[in-house]
Amino acid sequence: MEACRVRCVRTNEEIDSCKIPVGVQYALKVEANVGIVCQMGRMDVTQPNLAYYTTMGYGG
Repeated sequence: MEACRVRCVRTNEEIDSCKIPVGVQYALKVEANVGIVCQMGRMDVTQPNLAYYTTMGYGG
């Protein structure tokens, strides 16, 4: 089955009326009533050489 939709969020903006404070550690919890694939990417802007990395989790 092909993907039906994609939702992209930025963690420096409000997500469903929740704002993540700057400079603190955080976690994301993704819940769904159907099987999903969730991927998270992060840009490290704390250094001059911007580093981008991703992680991939599969929920079945």
